Amino acid sequence: MRVDVDCSTVITEPAPSTTSVSTTSTPVLSSSTSISTPSTSVPSPSTSISAAPSPSVSPQIHVGVTNSGSNASGQANALNKAVSSNGAMGMTYSPYTGTSSSDSSCKSTDQINSDIQAIHAAGFNLVRIYATDCNQLEAVHQATQSLSMSMIIGVFFNSAGSAQSDFVDQMGSITSYFESQGGYSGIDLVIIGNECISSGICSAGQLSSFLAQARSSLAGSGYQGPVSTSLILKDWLDNPSLCPDVDVLASNIHPFFSDNTVSPNGSGDYVDSQIQLVQKACGNDGKAVVVTESGWPTQGPANNGMTPSESNQQAAIGSLRASNNAKAIMFFANDNDLWKAGPAVKEYELYFGCLGQFGQ
Repeated sequence: MRVDVDCSTVITEPAPSTTSVSTTSTPVLSSSTSISTPSTSVPSPSTSISAAPSPSVSPQIHVGVTNSGSNASGQANALNKAVSSNGAMGMTYSPYTGTSSSDSSCKSTDQINSDIQAIHAAGFNLVRIYATDCNQLEAVHQATQSLSMSMIIGVFFNSAGSAQSDFVDQMGSITSYFESQGGYSGIDLVIIGNECISSGICSAGQLSSFLAQARSSLAGSGYQGPVSTSLILKDWLDNPSLCPDVDVLASNIHPFFSDNTVSPNGSGDYVDSQIQLVQKACGNDGKAVVVTESGWPTQGPANNGMTPSESNQQAAIGSLRASNNAKAIMFFANDNDLWKAGPAVKEYELYFGCLGQFGQ
């Protein structure tokens, strides 16, 4: 059962001399083609998770985030891979269609192929997906491989009550598929959970256990790359115990959801400052920061003095692309998410689609 979380609520940060970060509601997944009505109320974690085995492989990525301000193609991004030709790190992708949560469904393989080709044509070499439903793992992997692109893949927890089964089912899909492929070709990062602490789906302890279990399962199936979880800044600040559990520091950073008003033209500077706080939360341990979502909506009500519009999105995307850390940013998202529409979902959450800002 898919549960969409309204993340537009502003979260106050304890860190000094900075503004806070809250994020957009992100794609949410189910094991079927029917997508349930979004809900903004997520129960507290209730799933009992047994102690995870010690990881058999613990790769550490210490490339860090540079501040050179140079985004030329051919340089390394935050995962030490080639930068996309447009200077960014990559683009997020969800394989759903429909005009509301009541009529949402999965895109066909042909539609997914067309979407990935459009993302590639816009200059991106890296795509992030959130889970494994709708045949997205297989379809997106085949599409990206045909274009010599890479992927960030993930496990998504739909609710506190389903977290354990979500983990087992999706990890099983990941390991079995890539074993059938003879390895994890084109996979740059595996993300376990997307904002699962701030959404009330899991505790830091549960997430730590999931990360350890994932690392062990992935290593057993031949994956030797980095593993992480995507959190908002507040959750990194509040839970530094998670820092040793990840190989890169993944964080969704949206200027539009700052506690303090950020101008679209100031989006790049805002993300740069938040990256420094993520690094500080983990003791400046040298791990790379990956901004797993950032963008600006084009429609909907204003949020804390910040207005969605085409022109503001253009300015924000331009600022992010010109920022010192453009090579660390995954832009959110390739298309508008009209399939999220429902009574509890704010309009701007549907309109972060920004691929057109990169040209075709």
